Amino acid sequence: MPEALILGVVSGLLGFVLGYLLCLAIGSVEIRNPFLDVTRIPLAHSLWHYAIALGVAMASSFAAGYLPARRAARAHPVEIIRGATCACTAAFS
Repeated sequence: MPEALILGVVSGLLGFVLGYLLCLAIGSVEIRNPFLDVTRIPLAHSLWHYAIALGVAMASSFAAGYLPARRAARAHPVEIIRGATCACTAAFS
């Protein structure tokens, strides 16, 4: 489980950097429209948006790490070695 959470934090931080750089690039695009009185796309950077994004990254990485680990913990090792199928794999196929 710690591996999944570390992966979530690292991917969340990478997403922060990539998102910020994309916002800078989009914000530098110049708009020339006679009906608008702005010359650039207005973008808002809020700490709340980054917190939500980190929470989603952590939750999805937790689910991606927890669900397979729970399924593996319920399996019987001797039956897996013998090649028997368990009810949990039959339900998902």
